[in-house]
Amino acid sequence: MDITAVILAGGKGSRMENYDKGLIKLADKALIEYVINVIQPQVEKIFISANRNINEYQKLGLPVICDEKTEFNGPLSGICEALKICTTKYLLVLPCDCPFIEADIIEKLYKSAEENNSDVALIHDGQFLQPLFALIAKNALTSLEQSIAAKSFKVKQWMTDQKHSIIEDRREQIFFNINSRNELAMAEKLISSKNHS
Repeated sequence: MDITAVILAGGKGSRMENYDKGLIKLADKALIEYVINVIQPQVEKIFISANRNINEYQKLGLPVICDEKTEFNGPLSGICEALKICTTKYLLVLPCDCPFIEADIIEKLYKSAEENNSDVALIHDGQFLQPLFALIAKNALTSLEQSIAAKSFKVKQWMTDQKHSIIEDRREQIFFNINSRNELAMAEKLISSKNHS
């Protein structure tokens, strides 16, 4: 599959006492490492989009890219920087704090984009659209740059304004992301039950 991935680790972590979520440890591994390990065999290259703790992320052995501007403009800025240097047909976008991601969603998104000739392939979990689990065509860059220049940073809005396709995946665990100590504790339980099963 002609895919580069970007793992978004550039958020402020405001709901997590401003901790850098990608580096939070879950069962002795940083959250972002779970994502890397699952997707690495599926993609040609992985970028990490981060705006702080750059040295820590570089230790993972992957290129780290930063938003062009210092104010936090949200995920679209990180996606835009990754699209600029992406050399494959598609860019896979994933958050850094989804340790239960499954590799097969990459193929599903790819198939959806190819069959529908869409610039953005998205996932709906049966309740909500999950815009940070997406496949974006390289040729959507111009439109994204225009959106950012117009100071329009709403991820879902931009993605659904493009020629897009949506697949449905109701496996809640895939989209389980960690925004609080409570959710981290829940993830610890899930990991230990997986390890013992």
